[in-house]
Amino acid sequence: HKNWCDLELNKTDISKLDKESRMAQLKAKIDDAEATVQTLTSEIKAADAMVQSIAEHMAEATRIRETGKAENKEAVKDSRDAQTALSSAIAVLEAFYKDSGM
Repeated sequence: HKNWCDLELNKTDISKLDKESRMAQLKAKIDDAEATVQTLTSEIKAADAMVQSIAEHMAEATRIRETGKAENKEAVKDSRDAQTALSSAIAVLEAFYKDSGM
């Protein structure tokens, strides 16, 4: 009976050591996974900040383009108005000189 008890105790000790070793391996994997999660979380935060910055720059560029477009539209209108005024002035001058015989 003692041999059987010793044998069972030995099996239990071996099983316990095996399970402790497996537990240590799993704990190491968990620690690695947690470190990876922290790294990825930091990278996601950095990427989110970068996306926010890009969105802000795009919005600013859009505002600048819209302002430039409005300024160009006004310049084109002013140029057309000036062209119309010059055409009218030329017509008046041509009529005046034609009528005066010069």
